[in-house]
Amino acid sequence: MMDLFRRFFPKPPDGVLLRDSARVDQGAIYDGTVGWDDGEDHFDIDTDSGVTLVKVTLFKGHNPPTDGEKTTDRARGTQVLCRIGAPLYSIPPDGAQVIVAMPADRMLVPGGGVIITQVIASPATQFGSSRANMNFGPDVDVVIKARSITLTDYEDRYLTLGPKYGFKLGDADANGCQLKDAQWLFYTVNGDNAATTFRLSRADGIALLIDDGQTVALTMGGGKFVGCGETFAAQFAVGYLGKLPSVASGIAYSPAGPANVVSTSWFVSPV
Repeated sequence: MMDLFRRFFPKPPDGVLLRDSARVDQGAIYDGTVGWDDGEDHFDIDTDSGVTLVKVTLFKGHNPPTDGEKTTDRARGTQVLCRIGAPLYSIPPDGAQVIVAMPADRMLVPGGGVIITQVIASPATQFGSSRANMNFGPDVDVVIKARSITLTDYEDRYLTLGPKYGFKLGDADANGCQLKDAQWLFYTVNGDNAATTFRLSRADGIALLIDDGQTVALTMGGGKFVGCGETFAAQFAVGYLGKLPSVASGIAYSPAGPANVVSTSWFVSPV
C-alpha cells in the first residue's frame, strides 16, 4: 500500500473519480466508516517515511439499485486511503464513522484525503454542558509530547513538565514540589517565607527544614546524621547508642546523689 503512495499517480478519468457519476472531482467533505471489506488490517504504518494510511469506505458512491441496500452501519461506497492529521496522531478503530476532507482531484490518490474527526456517541459519565471529556477508550495508551507541557486551572494551580523547571507542580500560594537535576524539593510557604522544605538529593542526601518561629533542621548525607533545634527528645521504650550496644552495657545515671543506677532500657556501645 505504501509503495502506491510513493509513486506518481496521474489524475484518473473524471468518470471514475466518483462511481456512477460523471461530474468532475472538485473536492468535498465526506462521511464514511473506517475499514474495507477485505479482511485485512484497516491501517498501514510506515515507520520509515512516517506516513500512516487508514482505509476508509465512503457513503458516497453506493448505488442501491445496482449495489443492493445497506444491511449494516458500515458504508458501502468508494474505498479510499486517508492520512491522519496533526497534532493528534490517532488511528480510529475499525468500523468507526469518520469525516474525511478530500481535496480536488485526489479521490483515488492514496493519502489524498485526510481524516479530520471521528464521529462517536458522547461519554456516558463525567460529561455535560460544563464538563468536557477527552476519552480515548480503555484500549488506547495516550502520549502527549512537546518541548514543555503545562496544565493549569483558573485558580492558578498548575503542573508543568519541561527543560526549564523539570517536573513541577504547585498552587497560587507557591506551595508545591519540583523534580530537577536528580533532586526532589517539597515546600510550603507562610507569606514570603519558606515554612517547610524537604529535599531529596542524589548529591547532598536528605534535608528537612521547618521554620515555625523556632527553626528545626535535619540533614542526612556524607555519612553524617545532623539535627538542630531548641529541644531534643527521644521518647522510646528502648534505645541503643553506638555501633555495638548490648543488654550488658546499660547507661549509668544518677537520679539523686552519687550512686549510679544502670538503665534497663537504654544501652550504649562500649566502643
